[in-house]
Amino acid sequence: MKKFIKNGLKIKYFYIILLGLFLSSCSKKMEDNYEKAMSMARSENKPVMIYVTKKTCPACKDFYDIFNNNLDKLDDFVILKISWKSEDFKMLTDKYKEKLIGEFPIIIFLSSDEKLLALNKGKCDKNKYFKIIETVKYIHKNQG
Repeated sequence: MKKFIKNGLKIKYFYIILLGLFLSSCSKKMEDNYEKAMSMARSENKPVMIYVTKKTCPACKDFYDIFNNNLDKLDDFVILKISWKSEDFKMLTDKYKEKLIGEFPIIIFLSSDEKLLALNKGKCDKNKYFKIIETVKYIHKNQG
């Protein structure tokens, strides 16, 4: 009986590991470094979505659910998720100046050659977010 239980546990753990591997292969990979994200965008010819968040921000928490539950909409993007305290955000603020000053969350869409395609600062509901995504896809597809 002990051998049966022991083998049953091995099979159970095998299936748990297999399920974990399957789920991790299905999830959208997010970068956490600007240079890596831009390098990937250039090599894959994809635009970049940069999601800048702040832990204490209520609108950021609301948007996270929209973002996280709709990652399939971002298959054509490289995703970079960073904190407002990160060096990457400081660099972006220097580069794009006053355009990034404002409310959180900040959602930035860049081309693979770092041109600003779209920007949203502050509260962003699902419909607005989806419209921005579709607009950026259209711009990316039709740029020379």
